[in-house]
Amino acid sequence: MVGDDGAVLLDARAARQCPVVLQRSLGGPLPTSTSEVVSKWRDAAQVHRAAVLDTCRALLGPQVVVIEPAPYAEALAATDAARSSGAAVVAQAVLPDDPVGHRRGRVDLLVAHRDGWVPVLIKRHRVAERRTSSQALASMLAAPFPTAAAPRPGAGFGRMAQGDGVELAHLWRLLEAAQWTPSSGPAWAGVVDSEQVLWWQDLAAARPGQPRSLLERYDEEFSLRRSALGAALAHAADPSVPLALVPLRKQECERCPYGSACLEEMVQADSVSLVAGVQWRHALRHLRAGVRTRRELAALDPETAAVVREASQAGGTTDLSALRAAAGAHDPEQPIGQVLRDDHGTRRALRRRGVEVVGDLQRLDPATLAYREAAMAGLADSIDRARAGLAGQAFLRRGVTEVDLARAALEVDLDLERSEAGTYLWGALVTTRQATAGSAPVELGYRAFVEFDPLEESGELRLLRALLDWFAELSAACELAGWSWRVYWYSHAEADELRRLARLSGDPDVGRAVEELCDPRRTSDLREVVERHLVVGHGVGLKKMSVYSGFRWRDADPSGSESMAWYDRAVGDPDPAVREANRLRLLAYNEDDCRATLALREWLTGSNLTGIEHWTWPAS
Repeated sequence: MVGDDGAVLLDARAARQCPVVLQRSLGGPLPTSTSEVVSKWRDAAQVHRAAVLDTCRALLGPQVVVIEPAPYAEALAATDAARSSGAAVVAQAVLPDDPVGHRRGRVDLLVAHRDGWVPVLIKRHRVAERRTSSQALASMLAAPFPTAAAPRPGAGFGRMAQGDGVELAHLWRLLEAAQWTPSSGPAWAGVVDSEQVLWWQDLAAARPGQPRSLLERYDEEFSLRRSALGAALAHAADPSVPLALVPLRKQECERCPYGSACLEEMVQADSVSLVAGVQWRHALRHLRAGVRTRRELAALDPETAAVVREASQAGGTTDLSALRAAAGAHDPEQPIGQVLRDDHGTRRALRRRGVEVVGDLQRLDPATLAYREAAMAGLADSIDRARAGLAGQAFLRRGVTEVDLARAALEVDLDLERSEAGTYLWGALVTTRQATAGSAPVELGYRAFVEFDPLEESGELRLLRALLDWFAELSAACELAGWSWRVYWYSHAEADELRRLARLSGDPDVGRAVEELCDPRRTSDLREVVERHLVVGHGVGLKKMSVYSGFRWRDADPSGSESMAWYDRAVGDPDPAVREANRLRLLAYNEDDCRATLALREWLTGSNLTGIEHWTWPAS
């Protein structure tokens, strides 16, 4: 991170990682504790990177020069020599430091283009997604150049590509500082994906639905990090100098070695980012509005937030905060339409929310109206979630009086387990709500459709067909006995996977059986039920929601990501005892997931929940 002249330099990863991590890392070495799953992903990424380099060498021969690992000065000199040697691709290239811009970087592939060079990263994930109205440029590794790129109709860049683009923009700025970029034309940069397809983006081009190009977004993000860097260095020299940033909750916190330290700070500060659904960008909006804590967010008025949002959606142009402040100059009984003669959108929105006369404006909360971004989607819901979080309990959403959840005489809770190779386990828990359980038309209890041999596509389909055959038998037995039956899962992962495998099979009979099984008249997604009916102050993952039902997993550390490590040991460990122990662990974990959905369903339909409208400030 420190250049030869002592300047602190940031690499491409720093350009996209949480700036608080950067700020903390200057205070000492990064904690090195890494989970088995993260190590596994990193190892797999290295294997993928090596495979791509092997493909490039096989296809391009001497046109590819690979820079071997070496101290910075030696690797930079080797990179520069490779550029001058007539090579078309320089792999594992080291770029010149940019002390003025506080940048440093290495790039997986440096590709010759016109009179300069463009950067390419190798990533083990999908870059493009299926989008019918889009097309993206791609080339194959046999010709890894922008000039060889061709449009791929129906493909558009996904979420992962945005983060890749920020890294590429960092590398582009480094190449610019070194005067290695082409002298004219688009700012081409590419990513080789998990299928070894090279996708190209113009970093300087406008993006559909986005206000900034990738280079503009990077410049803004990197400026924030440079400011944080400067403040952190000043703080290190003089602790009385404040740091530039406070921790805000992000998805990556769960994998970050600083996650627990940041969480402790956020809890002590009652950070607004602790509210469920408040992402980083939302938290910044709250901070700009002067709302820093959960209590401050809970003190806002959901009704006022709904009024402002509706006015915005109706195309209103009036500043409601200024309108309320000026209400004293009007007769309280004056119709609101006379004050807003030319702003039809705001007038209609206010009337829909019961603001008929000027005096009605007084019931609108000035603190909520002061939000310059109060119309952002979900502000009213965020206020309710902040209130639920402070209360530490679940509430019914506004306007909901009871949980609407279909039940049946025979109920099946279905849960899958998936590895990188595919879906290796379908678990089904069969229970009955009938008083005479002994007369059930099928066997009750848990059963698993599972393969612990190294999984191939044929194994996935074999399990699918066995599962569908079993459901066909269950359906027939219930129909004969006159019993109703229903399937439950948590989130849409099971339905998505059933349909994916049906498409993979190419068998229309399988496709029909899957669609019959996924018919909404016969299935319930409990996560969708929770989101539609409840307000809670935390995430709505199954393990978070199980707190209310009192269910506990048998495993001390139940985790979908950790189960991937258990699967590797269940399939590939040389010790038969280790393989068997991990197979039993996976089966117990899957069964407990099924039982957790059953426990949650019983709680949802059996609890007397209070509406969030009746929330009151908890005792301090």
